[in-house]
Amino acid sequence: MWLCVFGPGVAYSSQDSLYQVWKDETQHDTTRFKAIKSFIWGNYLFSRPDTACVIAHEQLDYAVKRRNLLKQADAYNTIGISWYFRSEFDSALVYYEKGLDCVRRSGMYRAASAFLNNMGTIEMARGNYAVAIEKFNQGLKIEELKRDTLSAANCHLNIGIVYYRQGEYDRAREYYLLADALYLKIGSEPNRGNVLNNLGVMENELKNSLLAISYHEEAFAIRQKNNDQVGMGASLNNLATTYMDMRDFEKALPYFSEALKIAEATQDMVSVSAVKFNMANIYLDQGKLDESIRMATEAYEIATTVGAISERKQAAELLYTAYKKKADYKQSLEMHETFMHLKDSITSDENKSAIIRQEYKAEYEKMAVADSLKSVEEKKLQKAELATERAENHRREQFSIFLVIGLLAAVVFGFIIYKRLRITREQKAIIEEQKITVTHAFDQLEEKNKEILDSITYAKRIQSAILPSRKFVSQVLADAFILYQPKDIVAGDFYWIESYAGASDSEGKKYAGASDSKGKKYAGALDSVGKNATDASDSKGKNNAGASDSGGENELGALDSEGENAVGASDSKGKKNAGASDSEGKKYAGASDSEGKNYAGALDSVGKNATDASDSEGKKNAGVSDSGGENAVGASDSKGKNAVGVSDSGEENELGTLDSKGKNYAGASDSKGKNYAGALDSVGKKNAGVSDSGGENLVAVSASDGKADCVLFAAADCTGHGVPGALVSVVCHNALNRSVREYGLTDPAKILDKTREIVVHEFEKSDENVRDGMDISLCALSLSSLTLAWAGANNPLWVVRKSTGALEELKGDKQPIGKFADAKPFTGHQLQLEKGDTIYVFTDGFQDQFGGDKGKKFKASSLKELILEVTALPMPEQLHKIQHAFEDWRGSLEQVDDVCLIGVRV
Repeated sequence: MWLCVFGPGVAYSSQDSLYQVWKDETQHDTTRFKAIKSFIWGNYLFSRPDTACVIAHEQLDYAVKRRNLLKQADAYNTIGISWYFRSEFDSALVYYEKGLDCVRRSGMYRAASAFLNNMGTIEMARGNYAVAIEKFNQGLKIEELKRDTLSAANCHLNIGIVYYRQGEYDRAREYYLLADALYLKIGSEPNRGNVLNNLGVMENELKNSLLAISYHEEAFAIRQKNNDQVGMGASLNNLATTYMDMRDFEKALPYFSEALKIAEATQDMVSVSAVKFNMANIYLDQGKLDESIRMATEAYEIATTVGAISERKQAAELLYTAYKKKADYKQSLEMHETFMHLKDSITSDENKSAIIRQEYKAEYEKMAVADSLKSVEEKKLQKAELATERAENHRREQFSIFLVIGLLAAVVFGFIIYKRLRITREQKAIIEEQKITVTHAFDQLEEKNKEILDSITYAKRIQSAILPSRKFVSQVLADAFILYQPKDIVAGDFYWIESYAGASDSEGKKYAGASDSKGKKYAGALDSVGKNATDASDSKGKNNAGASDSGGENELGALDSEGENAVGASDSKGKKNAGASDSEGKKYAGASDSEGKNYAGALDSVGKNATDASDSEGKKNAGVSDSGGENAVGASDSKGKNAVGVSDSGEENELGTLDSKGKNYAGASDSKGKNYAGALDSVGKKNAGVSDSGGENLVAVSASDGKADCVLFAAADCTGHGVPGALVSVVCHNALNRSVREYGLTDPAKILDKTREIVVHEFEKSDENVRDGMDISLCALSLSSLTLAWAGANNPLWVVRKSTGALEELKGDKQPIGKFADAKPFTGHQLQLEKGDTIYVFTDGFQDQFGGDKGKKFKASSLKELILEVTALPMPEQLHKIQHAFEDWRGSLEQVDDVCLIGVRV
């Protein structure tokens, strides 16, 4: 909360016609000076002090020209007040001193009280309470002599504030009530607003919240009625602070926001610092440590700049608490030491002693002045009555009394000084002991901090290892750049790149499945060297039962060039053999009679114990079919089950064959050529290098020249930053990899759907309600056809066309990768690009950075302008320009979030 110090006085009524009177040279000087002062104070001084200062210089120039010292002093006072309202205390003091000098040179000493009072307000703001008390008492002495109750009330108000800031609330209330009584006496309603405001501040300090709110609401009504912008801002801030102390944050924050707007509009930087400090307090209580530290740091820096020691002290105390909660013990210790230093300077014994001396001095001078006046009256009476001797004796008696009082005061003062010195020595010993304890604690904190820092630095190495290397990026994206700048050592942002393609022959043509070294005769899959695949056929789909070598001969389950004598094959009529024969066609194992019965795998030379053979009932066989030739390429038992490479009529997804409906087998396709022309692995999953007839679901297969045809790349922003953000990024990065490598997805929208499913599943394992996730912009770029598939979660895609220079934007779905109440499938987008077009994907860290002359966000509109400005440059130069623009904008301010921006030119 902030107090209202009487420095400037009361606003005059606003009348534009007053300025015309000022400009009218036919008017008398007195009339013109009165008009210009009323015009400045009524229209600008309290709402636009910078404008008031400019007009007051016109008044000053004319007063100098007319050699009118009192009007020069009046102009200097107005200019000084305008600087005071802008928290430029040094400039304000310069003009107050000039005004005081003009008053003294004019001989009108009584006019000096206003300057003394205003100078005292500045010293009070700086924490120089002893000097402030001296100035106020000097002004009060002058005002009481001329019996100017308004100015006397102002001095009482300011003295009350000094006692309040020293924690002497009873004395403060005494002076506030004196000031209020005088304001009521003369009917000065606007100044009563100041008294009510300060009473409200003090009652809130004493935990009388409802009474404090009543005072502040009454003060705000008075100030609003009189259009006192500065006073309205003070009342709003103090109401907000009272509600904050009552922990009613929903009511407090709107009041703070309105108070901040008024303080910034009137350039009252002390008030700006106070409001930011109070808002930082709320964020601290809500656990928003980064926001609290940012607001408190701004408040501390402003208070330091303007020399407001009280505001600087409270900001330092809050920063100490916030850094301590954040476990940043080094910063916390620094802020605690700063706070203790500022606290001691404000409440030091020397300061309090000086205030006591000033109080005694003021009382003594008041008595001396009163007695002096009395002596003058007595002298007049004595002269009238010719009783000079009696008056002289009386003066001697008075002198003796004053001497005794002075000696008593000196004794009392000496006792107080002695007592204070003894307390000071005791406090010094305690401080020395505390200093040793703090130093030891600091050493321990330093050691612990080093351990933590080392751990986080090692975590950075691990996180860097999962990011694509520069070599890999340059291989798959030849003309691109990546701006990656974490806020902390580790980051919640990351970039992700994968390359993929279908299989192709030596000329780079695409096949569904795989091909041999010449790209021929395979519809299944190749082994690691591209030969001898199971379930392959020639270009017409003939002669296959398994695979053949480059000559198509003598392999398991294949015919030779004449279709005869193949191991595991039959002739065109299905006779002679179904197993194998020797060179003379005898002793084959697995042959059948003319009716196709009694076969089973292979018999030995006497027809017994054959491998894969069956008994007379056709059981436990493998490798043959029944008389109908159905349901087996291998063999089945009596129920047609459990055979290696076989299924019965109801079974699906076995290895190496079709069921009666021709569905879903490794190494086969249905009637429409779908659901795989390659093979499944042992658990029935999609093999690398396999696609359906539409060429979908290709994963990790390179073209014959070793280059990827298609590239997946993304910029992702996980919840938070620093260590928490890095942990979330590992989960999300792994989910992306699984979606592509394990589930064989290449369509960006389907990848995001599967990634969300994996992330939510991982976090649901926890007992905690984890709602973390990520925002992402994901591209799938075909380098041969220049087609771009894209999907986004909250983050957009920008494409700058080379032909027009225009920037096209695609907006992502308004949902994250993570737990979301209204989750929907992600939307896929397709774009046809042209040579020279440039793609940009990014997170929100760049556009959310505070900076510039006014400390505002960079914003998306400014980022678009920057992209359009640099897009024609080579990609390395674009990176340099964009990075330089970011650092220029940020300046000395802290980076607020991780930054990731990827540019790709096709």
